[in-house]
Amino acid sequence: MKTVAIDEMGNAIAKEFEEYVELTTEEVRNICKEVADDCKKTIQEESPVDTGRYKKSWNVSETEKTRMGVTYTVHSKNRYRLTHLLEYGHAKRGGGRTKAQPHISKGENLAIKELKEKAGAK
Repeated sequence: MKTVAIDEMGNAIAKEFEEYVELTTEEVRNICKEVADDCKKTIQEESPVDTGRYKKSWNVSETEKTRMGVTYTVHSKNRYRLTHLLEYGHAKRGGGRTKAQPHISKGENLAIKELKEKAGAK
């Protein structure tokens, strides 16, 4: 137990609050990294396979890190032009359309659900 003079109480409370914020922010950052990695894994598992290069191209990048949070992006490193075409289908040269192969939305939905569960949101 720590004794604090009455005129120093405001500073002591502010310091304790800052430590609490740092601890919870770090925990949330770790949870976000885990969720982003799980999302990448799900997208890779669900990705269509032709040569396997598209499936292997998925990556997680930390796109923004601030004092109060972090942003991760799950993306295809070098096959990003295919993502929309495969996810939603596209017109074929001779007419008709290709079948949509939803794989990104499955990873996204899983990530949203998992983040809510791990962060304690309802």
